[in-house]
Amino acid sequence: MKIEYRYKDEVFEDIRDIVYNNRLWIDFKYIMEEYLPFQTFITGRTFFKDVTINSSIKFDPTEYVKYKRFDSELFSKSVEDYLYEYEFDSSKEFVAAVSGGVDSSVVALEIKPKIIYSGFYKGKNFDETPYSKLIAEKINAKHYTYKLNEIDFLRNIEECLEIICTPIAGLGSVMEYATLKKLLIDEPGVNQVLFGNGGDEIFMGYFYNYYIKEFYDNSYREPKYMPNFLKSKKEIAKEIIDFTILASFNRGPLSVLHSPFVVMKFIPMLNKIVSMVDKLLYVNINISLPSLLHLNNQFCRSLGVKSFNPLANNTLIKLARHINSPMTKYPKEALRNIHTNMPIPIKNNYIKSGFPVPVSEWDNLYDMMKNTYNSFFNRPDITINKIPFNGINRYTWGVFQSELCLRRFAK
Repeated sequence: MKIEYRYKDEVFEDIRDIVYNNRLWIDFKYIMEEYLPFQTFITGRTFFKDVTINSSIKFDPTEYVKYKRFDSELFSKSVEDYLYEYEFDSSKEFVAAVSGGVDSSVVALEIKPKIIYSGFYKGKNFDETPYSKLIAEKINAKHYTYKLNEIDFLRNIEECLEIICTPIAGLGSVMEYATLKKLLIDEPGVNQVLFGNGGDEIFMGYFYNYYIKEFYDNSYREPKYMPNFLKSKKEIAKEIIDFTILASFNRGPLSVLHSPFVVMKFIPMLNKIVSMVDKLLYVNINISLPSLLHLNNQFCRSLGVKSFNPLANNTLIKLARHINSPMTKYPKEALRNIHTNMPIPIKNNYIKSGFPVPVSEWDNLYDMMKNTYNSFFNRPDITINKIPFNGINRYTWGVFQSELCLRRFAK
């Protein structure tokens, strides 16, 4: 999957080529309807009017590609085809970002870089490098680690927003940028970076995917009390499944789920998709994944290296329904079993927490975010109701990013 940006019928590979060379207007409706509630590119709109983000590959719920089985041979061929299509050069220096989770570990085991890198913070709950070290040992790679702190965050936040231009994703994205930047300083000559994005989206790794699965499965089980109401139980589930999916990844107040945008556009879009699995894959692949790839694309372009996301390939996207029908007992079970030499602690780690940030232990960010948060709601173009600042969380982080971007880009 490749990310492209459009403006006035022209296609650009770097959003900065649009933002810094044109007089653009802020799309406040996008900020209030899409970004703050969901922090993803739902319709392709961005922070700027008439600037859209597009992905080269889409998951199509109407197309069902089925193979006899999904196995390591098919997986390896899909990665090989992706690397060839996007002109990956194994003769040049390349590294892999490995958090220690299944997705990035599979990429490293498959392609075997000479260097893998990981960022971490002080404290057991914020350091997953023991897992990534297992991968380094397995493929005999150098294990580069970078200990991050609040100063790293504060030094990189505005630079990060200057690069991505249209804010997206969580607090960990700033640190992902800081870690990659530090690696490239310490390891000159690296010009290709491998990431594991696509694993959660294609192989159903998100928590809410399995929350929805459990809810939906239970709706089709005959109730012990009044079993003759099973038909009604199914009908109720069918009526509320789309609303439940949206509520599961909403970052703001639940009132936004009754907004005109959700009622008139988002819900009808999901309602056209028949199966629960297809609904989840549509959101995962067509909405969440491009949002993450936008970050990779911009970070790497700004640092002069090429980014590769081998899991986000055409074959796996087309096979997504086949891989997840039926959904497995555990998230990403099909991906966990691709490599028999995957270290057991990684394969069996079902409590992976991603890239956690110890914000509760930081001294300066809280006040900075609170002041910026309040400034945002003082703007005359912001018409949504203000929620009192209640600490550092995904919603207040979204408001914080929006205000910083408005200060930088608003004309």
